[in-house]
Amino acid sequence: MRSAPTTAPHSSSISKLCKFAVFQQTFDIPFCAPGHNSQAKEAAFLRDIFLDISLNIRTVDSSIISITITDREGATNVYEAPTDMNMNLMEVCKAHELPVKGTCGGMALCASCHVYVLTDHELPEMSGDEEAQLDQAFFVKNNSRLGCQLRITPEMDGLAVQLAPESE
Repeated sequence: MRSAPTTAPHSSSISKLCKFAVFQQTFDIPFCAPGHNSQAKEAAFLRDIFLDISLNIRTVDSSIISITITDREGATNVYEAPTDMNMNLMEVCKAHELPVKGTCGGMALCASCHVYVLTDHELPEMSGDEEAQLDQAFFVKNNSRLGCQLRITPEMDGLAVQLAPESE
């Protein structure tokens, strides 16, 4: 039994890794380092082709969007987020190991996923629960939202947010 690679060459994207694993199994491509067996060159060639395709995946897969997130130290990175998995912004942050606690599990009962929306995207109206929680939160601004209440949709492509300071 062959195991999938733990990291995809030239990419740290979780979605690309998963797609490579499926591609590898579908076409029965051995995952091996060059020189380890006679199929190594063919496997490396096919891996490179797949990676070239996957680097442009956003153009053919509209279920992946880009979100720019600035962390609490001021570092800004662009992250991929799937729109077809019913995820919210808090879950995307946690999946990319950003320092978002999500203490309440996405129920709008805490403000540990508090973000500032930096772009003028049309976002869903704030629910009463979200508004009530932000009324009790620290460092609230006019552009404050709870990440757990923002479901990832195709319309959010290009969204930019900044993690709000922690209240502790």
